[in-house]
Amino acid sequence: MAMMRTAAVILAAGLSRRLGYSKFRLSIDGVPVIEKVVGPFLDIPLDRVIVVSGYDREIIDRDLARFDVQVVFNPDYLEGMGASVRSVLPFLADVDVALFHLGDKPCVS
Repeated sequence: MAMMRTAAVILAAGLSRRLGYSKFRLSIDGVPVIEKVVGPFLDIPLDRVIVVSGYDREIIDRDLARFDVQVVFNPDYLEGMGASVRSVLPFLADVDVALFHLGDKPCVS
């Protein structure tokens, strides 16, 4: 029996409209928010961790450069979360299970 291929998809393309500026400009205890979100996924046995970026592409790229994650840019991020899900689907063609997580939820274990 073949092992199931698994991936985590972190949706981090939004505008943070309610906050008034990007949540990805924040840090918690000196650690960028996106790093706090992605970190736990790097500690579990997954085949791949994918982060969907959009509005703050440069910040996401900078803060995750040293991690083994794939960053996928969603050029249609202004269309909302559905566009981010659509943009990542081609990168999940060889995956059996995909776990989706919101990029602005750093305190979920």
